[in-house]
Amino acid sequence: MTLTRPEPAIWQISFHSGEDNRLHPHLLTELSGFLDVVEAEWRKSGGGNRKTAESSPTKGAGALILTSSIPKFFSNGLHPSSLGDPGGFFESECVRNRRHRVPFVH
Repeated sequence: MTLTRPEPAIWQISFHSGEDNRLHPHLLTELSGFLDVVEAEWRKSGGGNRKTAESSPTKGAGALILTSSIPKFFSNGLHPSSLGDPGGFFESECVRNRRHRVPFVH
């Protein structure tokens, strides 16, 4: 997985995990760390704070693009090892991703 910033207000996370980008717990952990970085950098540039945003070159704007380096598809879904843990890591990450303040495009 890589995190790039193609524009000052755009972050891009690209999955490249095996031949099918299965969502293993370790991949989700790595994604969580990248989301922390994106949110911190967005907030540093004024995201979520009108007063700070006014003086920022990006005016607090931000977008996150999730993509795959595998041409066939984005992801082949959850790896079976991620299932069977109700209320555990995967569920908490889904809730977090839905509440993430930077808009997602995938």
